[in-house]
Formats: sequence, structure tokens, C-alpha cells
Amino acid sequence: MPGTTHHRITRTTPCPQRLLATSSLIFFSLILSSGILQAQLPAGTTDTTQPQPQKQDPLLTQANEALDKHDYATAQKLLTTLTQKSPNDPHLLYDLASTQDALDQTSAAESTYRRAIAADPKYFDPHLALGLLLARSGKLPEAHTELLQATTLDTDNPALKARAYRALARIDQTANPAAASDELLKALKLSPETPNDILLSGELAEASGDPTAAEAAYRRLLAADPKNADATAALTHLLLHQQKPDQAETLLTAALAKDPDNPILNAQLASLYDKQGKTAQAIPSSKSSTPLTPKTALSPASSPASTPATSSTTRPIAYIPPSYPVPRRTPPSSTTPPTPSFTSRTTPKPKPSSSAP
Repeated sequence: MPGTTHHRITRTTPCPQRLLATSSLIFFSLILSSGILQAQLPAGTTDTTQPQPQKQDPLLTQANEALDKHDYATAQKLLTTLTQKSPNDPHLLYDLASTQDALDQTSAAESTYRRAIAADPKYFDPHLALGLLLARSGKLPEAHTELLQATTLDTDNPALKARAYRALARIDQTANPAAASDELLKALKLSPETPNDILLSGELAEASGDPTAAEAAYRRLLAADPKNADATAALTHLLLHQQKPDQAETLLTAALAKDPDNPILNAQLASLYDKQGKTAQAIPSSKSSTPLTPKTALSPASSPASTPATSSTTRPIAYIPPSYPVPRRTPPSSTTPPTPSFTSRTTPKPKPSSSAP
């Protein structure tokens, strides 16, 4: 029987050590060749294959500087030019609308806010700003629509969404106090309670037929801030509605001792004295109270809560603050400064915009 023949099997797979050495050699060769190529670029030139930083339009820098200084007239001119170059940039349009709003150019601001929304329907800020502007203009159904839309959109600042809920609560407090209470609760889940929240909760309780809860809210606010004229006026109204004139008089005289020139409290005291037949006492108080003009009627203190003739304590919708204090923001990761209080008319320092022209 012939002997068994064993064939030699040749190794065709390189050994791991040799493969590793070969890979390392290729890797370092690539790095070296890349460095040589870079080194061979002529002086003063750049590699066009690499991403280049985008240059910012100097007008944008100037506009941001003007906004930092609250120089809205200058900012408006610059932003107008920038939006002419980029008519569909929602952030530039929003910035322009904000400056128009700050300059009380209501019609122009409304139009530009709408352009910003058309350019980016999911952009939160112009929806909120437009809703507040419409509310102050008395266009409540339109304002409600915009503010409700704002609450459905994403924003990196919960305080701004809370502001939308607070504005909705102000709009709904007369016709739908239950909805207003729910909106206020949603706002409180997003931002801390403010004195105006306490005041609004009292007004909503009163509108819902719960005078006990309303009085508790007003007194809680006065305990925290004894000089709060709004709370004093609201509580006075409630006491008069409950036929408690003696308590109302005590409350008013104590408040006027601290703020003798307050026109709303003086008007309430004069009305109280007049109903009690105390004409001699009513005349000095009536002289201390100034007639409500359209301007003073828009102030927080000039709410119907201060007049004992109504059955609810609904504030005028103009109590909603102007929209332009809404902080400017530029996505994707910018942050906004704290939201001003619900009654504040102070415009915060705007964030520099990085919108490309």
C-alpha cells in the first residue's frame, strides 16, 4: 500500500503582527502626506476643502450694539436694511418687529411679527409677542389664538411660555374663569409665583363666586407687601360688595397714610364717603384723585376691582404688558435673560443676534 501523502498548506492570511505593522505604516504615511500637502500650499492661501468661518454683516453688529443701548431708532434703520437683504429671515424680522413695538409703531410691528411667523411658523417668540400686542390693542380673539398657539410651540425659556399662559388667563378671566384658573396653574408650573399671580388668583376666585378664597388671596398679598395698592383696591372692592364699609374704610385710610396721593385709593375713599353721606370728607379725597385718562386707565392700579359698581374684578386687557420686552433669542442654543415681571415695562438687554444676512 502506497504511503499517505501529506500536502503542505500554505498560509495565505498575514499574521496579526505583520497586519498591525502594515496598517500603522499606512496610517502614518497618510498623516505625513497630508502635512506635506498642507505645507506645500502657497503663502497667504487657505485650503478651500476646509469649512471657512462665515463673516458677519457689519450692519448686524451695529444693530446689536444699538439694541444693547436701547437705541431703537438706530436699530430699526439697520434692521430694515438687513431684512431687505434677507426678507425671509424670521429672526431678523422678529428683531425688527421688536424695535417697532418698542417705538409704539403698533401697525408696523404687527405686520412684521406676522412676516416672522410666516417665515417660520414654529418660531415661538413672534407668536407670543404678537399675541400680547393684539391683546393690548383690544383684538382679543386674535390675541387668544396667537397666545394659545405659542403654548404649543417649543422654547428653551419656560418663563416665556408661562408668560403666554398668564396672558391667556387675563383674557379668559371674565368669560371663562375656570379656563383662566387652569392657565394660571400651568404658568405656575413653569415659573415661580409672582404678586400678580396672587392678585389674579383672588380675582378669579371672586369671579367664580368664592369671596372667601378671594379675600384670602388679597390678604396674603398684603401680608407680603402692605403697600400693594392693587391688592388694597381689590380687597376694598370685595369688602364693599360684601356690605362691609367699615372694614373698607379702615383699609383705605391705612393705605392712604402710606400713599396719600394714590388716585385710585382716593377715588375709592371719596366714593365710600359719598355713599355714607359724609360729603365734607368726600370732597378732600375726590380732589386727591385724578380723573382716569386713557393713559392712567391702562395702569395696573386702574382695574375695575377698584370700582365697587361691578360684580367681578376683571382687569382691563391693557394690563397685559407690552410685547417688546420679550427677550430676543437666536437658535439653536442661545439662552434668554429672565422674563420681566408680568407688569414690568422694562426692556431687558437683548441677546446679540447671529442671524446671517
